Amino acid sequence: TKLVLLHANYEFLHPFSLSESGPKLEMSAYQFVRDVLIEIPPKKRLAVPCGNSTLFVQPDMIFYIQSRNRKAEFHCVDKIIQTDLSINEVNSMVPDTFCPIHRCYTVNTRYVMSVRRYEAALITGETLPIPFHSYMQVKGELERKITG
Repeated sequence: TKLVLLHANYEFLHPFSLSESGPKLEMSAYQFVRDVLIEIPPKKRLAVPCGNSTLFVQPDMIFYIQSRNRKAEFHCVDKIIQTDLSINEVNSMVPDTFCPIHRCYTVNTRYVMSVRRYEAALITGETLPIPFHSYMQVKGELERKITG
């Protein structure tokens, strides 16, 4: 049996800032995510084609996936990965902890802090939109995946 006490206060979870090299998490938020990931046993990594190469991405390192110009972007803990796949192709690859909340967004439910009217808030401080017409369905699906 292992007992872990982790104090996570909202004042330490600041949104990250975007720079040309991708997102940068505040050190305390990064450490929080790192500590969460240490407790997760390693899973199969996703093979993500990026131009002429293939990246192998740990699914628990992904906050959310966004569709831009019919190509998927993986918003990870330490970088943004752009791929030639569509969001529908990516949705078929990701594990069950991911939930499509919008036609352009799929979120990793491990990092959802709250669901408010027509948006989902992540631990990074970002909010992702949830469409008006499917809000109740998406909210129910998120609750089911988060609470088990």
